[in-house]
Amino acid sequence: MIRQEIINRLSVGTVAIGYTQSDLLTSLHPKNIKYPDWIIIGTGFFVDKNIVITNRHVIVGLLDVLKKGIKKNQLVISFVSVEKEQAISENEMHAFSFLRIKFCTYAKNPRLDIGFVELFDLPDFRVPPPLQVTNDLKVNVGDPVGIYGYPYGIELLKLDNEMFRFGPILQQGYISAIAPFSNDPCGSITKLLLDVRTAPGMSGGPVFLPSNGNIIGINYAGAEATVALALPINNKVLSGWLEQHKKEINLGEIYPK
Repeated sequence: MIRQEIINRLSVGTVAIGYTQSDLLTSLHPKNIKYPDWIIIGTGFFVDKNIVITNRHVIVGLLDVLKKGIKKNQLVISFVSVEKEQAISENEMHAFSFLRIKFCTYAKNPRLDIGFVELFDLPDFRVPPPLQVTNDLKVNVGDPVGIYGYPYGIELLKLDNEMFRFGPILQQGYISAIAPFSNDPCGSITKLLLDVRTAPGMSGGPVFLPSNGNIIGINYAGAEATVALALPINNKVLSGWLEQHKKEINLGEIYPK
């Protein structure tokens, strides 16, 4: 059983990435929030202040909607409020918090399905702390894992076109295979294959150890909604990716322009 403190930490640190279909203030007004008009493209999670990691293909999909008339200020991330997780009512603010996306970067190599979302800095706004990424990636076939994410996007958050719940969905399973080899003497793990139900919208979600909540991978694909694929991650790898993210910011390699 996963400790409640771990569930709480992971659930608020995992975000939905997407856009509103109409003017931002209109879409997110408390009177309208019961009838969601925002779309969730994928999942991500906080790795630094105002920085979310996700998949490259999630960001590409997000940028594609700009070609269809969606404006930059309609790109948002949403997450469960740290202060409030109760259901909405006519006189209460919604349990989701929203932040506008400032810009994104993503790996130039399409085979590295990694990208970052940078958020506008709101000094008085309380954002969840970064999730804890493991220092040493030591995993074996059969180890239990969990994934948080938003399968099928907005669909599992609404009933009869009204909001009835908030937050990501927890899936649990175990490591079913490790690429390239299950017992690689060099320890060069390139992929984790997980016996976990997966679905569109979960891309970019954190894969974690149920024992301590430490992140060991980033979900990026699935097969037949039965096997999930994840990129392995540890603090050293994450630091390298974040460093490249900051270089691209300095070079102006950010999107949307």
